[in-house]
Amino acid sequence: VDNSIDAGARNILVRVLQRDERAVGLLLVDDGQGMDTEAVDQAMGYARRREYGDEDLGHFGIGLKAASLSQSDTLLVWSRRWGAPAVGRLLERESLNTGPLVKSIATEDAVERLAAVDAGFSLETGTVVEWRDVRGFLQSPDPEEQRAWLESAIERLRTHLGST
Repeated sequence: VDNSIDAGARNILVRVLQRDERAVGLLLVDDGQGMDTEAVDQAMGYARRREYGDEDLGHFGIGLKAASLSQSDTLLVWSRRWGAPAVGRLLERESLNTGPLVKSIATEDAVERLAAVDAGFSLETGTVVEWRDVRGFLQSPDPEEQRAWLESAIERLRTHLGST
């Protein structure tokens, strides 16, 4: 969310992905300035320096990767900046042991993925951050317990973000 705000997003959507009433993933969608190839490689890279403005919420360049891979096994980033082709990157937690390997995804696949997102606002520019195989979600087989947990998690997120 901090990165979305720094990118000038007017709209930010957080969506929990479910399979059989069980939370399995998370999408964060924004309509900020988006990223081109250079910017997404900078965002996904490790040990890269950049200049941060006084108003920027991030300052070290590790938040996206650290937050994502501390909670999920797979991080996907899809983005489109005005005048640039859509980009996609994938980082898997298991690659951390061998020196993180960021994989590029074909532009056609990135275009397709961005088009498939129904955010309720325009994604002419913007970014989708996708967590797959989230480890911190409740794994109970009881659907009632799953629903109660998800409702509670959503309420905690709303409170944390100051959203209604």
